[in-house]
Formats: sequence, structure tokens, C-alpha cells
Amino acid sequence: MFELLYGLPLLVKAAILGVVEGLTEFLPISSTGHLILAGSLLGFSGEKAKMFDVAIQTGAMLSVIWYYRRKILHVIGGLTREASARRFALNVVVGFLPAALLGCCSASTSRRFCSIRCRWRWRSSSAASSSSGWSGARRPRGRRA
Repeated sequence: MFELLYGLPLLVKAAILGVVEGLTEFLPISSTGHLILAGSLLGFSGEKAKMFDVAIQTGAMLSVIWYYRRKILHVIGGLTREASARRFALNVVVGFLPAALLGCCSASTSRRFCSIRCRWRWRSSSAASSSSGWSGARRPRGRRA
């Protein structure tokens, strides 16, 4: 059923993914998950698709910053004068800290997981035996392969 979508021109696929991102960015659902799902249905995957996802997410972040630019500038300008600006900045920091702490605490676990996964993908690929195979996989600390 979805095979027809695979043959669409790249520009049409990009437009469809842009609409998906635009519709899901401001909803309390995962816009990234919808991008991945839509890309899969369109037959748009691989490294180019990942780079496209990064670019479109960057565009979405910049559009949010542009939309709230007056509020951001008002808060930055009022940090020294207005209690409401200081309160808003404090709320942003308090909302950011749990994610930052979780990211810092799980960084070594994430690196270990990515290292194992990359090494497995490298070994299991057909390119591993050729001279173009990636040899930068690292062994996780504390384990022997």
C-alpha cells in the first residue's frame, strides 16, 4: 500500500515531513516520533533522513524562539528590574535542571550503549570485511569483547 509513497520526489517528501513537523510541534505529542514514522512510511530513511530530521527540528526551535522573541527579550531586559522576569527565569532554570542532571548522570551509560550498538552494527554489516568498513568502534570500559 505504501510502496507508492516510496517513489515520490524528494522535494514532495520534504514538504510532507515539513507539514507533519509543523502540525505536531506545538501539540503535546512527539513531533520527532511522527517525523520518524512519516519518514518510514515514505521510504525516507538512512543518514540523509537523520540529517533532515536534525535540520527540520532546528528550524522548529528557531521558529519558537522567533515567535517568543519579545517575551525572551523582555525577560532578559527585566532581570535586574522586574520580579516577574526573575521568576520566569527561575522557572526556566528549575524546569531545565532535572533534564540536565539526568543527562549528566546517564552520560556514561549512554556512551556505553552507543558504543556497544555501533560495534555490533559494524561487525554485522557486510562492509565490515571491506577496506571501507568503519574501524572506530570502541569497546565499553570494564568489559572484554
